[in-house]
Amino acid sequence: MRNEALNYNTGVLFAKNKGTQTKGIKQPYIFRMKDGSFGVLAVRTNEEKDGEEEIADVDRGKLIFFTSKDLLSYKEMGMITVSSTDTVKKPECIYDKESDCYYIRWTSKETGEDYINETLDFSSVGEKKQQERTSQESVLSDIPYAIESNVIAVTLEESERLLNKLKPIVNTSVEEAQVEVTCGRPRDLSGVRVKANYSDGSQTEKSVIWNKDDLANVDFNKLGTYKVTGTVNTLGDKISKSDNYPFIAGNADPNIVFFNGKYYFIATNESGNLNFYIREADTVTGLKTAKKSLIYDEAKGKEGNIVSKSNHWAPELHVINNELYMFFATNVGTGWDVQCAIMKLKTGGNPTVYADWEAPKRYLDNTGKNLSRSYGGITLDMTHFSYNNRHYVIWSQRNFSKNGGTADLWIGETTAENPGKLISKAVKIVPCEYGWERNHEFVTEGPNVIMAKDKLYLTYSGGATDETYCVGMTQIDLSDNVDFLDADAWKKTNYPLLTGFTSRGENKYHGPGHTTPMLQMKMAT
Repeated sequence: MRNEALNYNTGVLFAKNKGTQTKGIKQPYIFRMKDGSFGVLAVRTNEEKDGEEEIADVDRGKLIFFTSKDLLSYKEMGMITVSSTDTVKKPECIYDKESDCYYIRWTSKETGEDYINETLDFSSVGEKKQQERTSQESVLSDIPYAIESNVIAVTLEESERLLNKLKPIVNTSVEEAQVEVTCGRPRDLSGVRVKANYSDGSQTEKSVIWNKDDLANVDFNKLGTYKVTGTVNTLGDKISKSDNYPFIAGNADPNIVFFNGKYYFIATNESGNLNFYIREADTVTGLKTAKKSLIYDEAKGKEGNIVSKSNHWAPELHVINNELYMFFATNVGTGWDVQCAIMKLKTGGNPTVYADWEAPKRYLDNTGKNLSRSYGGITLDMTHFSYNNRHYVIWSQRNFSKNGGTADLWIGETTAENPGKLISKAVKIVPCEYGWERNHEFVTEGPNVIMAKDKLYLTYSGGATDETYCVGMTQIDLSDNVDFLDADAWKKTNYPLLTGFTSRGENKYHGPGHTTPMLQMKMAT
């Protein structure tokens, strides 16, 4: 038996939630469905209070039911009732091929007696019958925090899919590059790249720092085969060196964009969240020591009739039709009212020059009113993407008087000519519904688009900005007729992709933050 924690020993199955009450699950039991897929039965609980789990009266006598094709994504089918009088614990389920029936076994918390119910399809469940429980196979994993449940056999294909998805992706090999040159004609190898292979089956090409001594031993005037060694060159290596870490301290929500041959860095200023400063460099690593230039402050806000004294948050630079824009959030007025805004660099302007930025504007909805007007609440963390010459923005919006005060992700269509105004209604595409999105705060925020060949991946942050902060993801299939405004077309991953357990250094855990892009570029699959 292989005992190994997957997904960095964090959860993969969570119950959905609405309103102020956050639900959890315990005692999950995995079983095979009739068609070979998987089912899960579990006890649904209220959020822990003072270390105690409660079962709401509405959930007493019921079990929550999920289905899954691969144990990676789960569909919540709802609650099924197995008793009108008992509090259910320790559920089990098996499918019997001979009777073409599912048998649900469980124990009554009040009486300690074991019962069984029959069901054909989980849409209706027969009355409980008392029946002594048979022993089930279990495992003692010695995995920290694990509460062991049942064991289920999986195929080799299913196992490999789980391991590839839920284990850390690591480099497995680097293929040698074969280079042929004409005798008597020296060749510059700086552009020669190698193919790197990874544990999930993916591949990518990497640049190499070639060994100078090996290069010096190559005689381009003499026929033969020469071996030149080298080190794969990665940006991460340059940034994570001990004398270069943290890369740029004191800057939350970092964003880097390539514009007119230069790299630009901007972020939330952690010294009071006041003002925005931009950095310019010829290389990404050069941004660390680049000069900071002020481009937004209270006075700049006044140029656009925005009272903007505090909470200047999450600036993002986006190039739209060769023009540079900054999307950001700022406190408008003298109270606490954070809202999305946009500011354009004047055509031909210098991004580091304060006066070269136009007056900022509040972001507008499709009726020309301020974005927050129709739904109410605050707006922030706006990002932009385009596909098939159509343009869209995604942001986080929170109304403290609706749905328990959740911050959810919304999308709307805009235009390249006026990216500061929607031309469609706003649509909620990521509700704050899972427990990991509700750690200490009911928040989904920080959307970031990663465009692949046939899919658009939208990552985002969830929960409070503390050690429990997580990064999640939803995705949508790309096609000529894709409808980004169709909430049902987005397929959300049930569990977080990054948590405080994802990386560890110097005997400390490093938690993820606002999931903004480092560089804006298309990623090829």
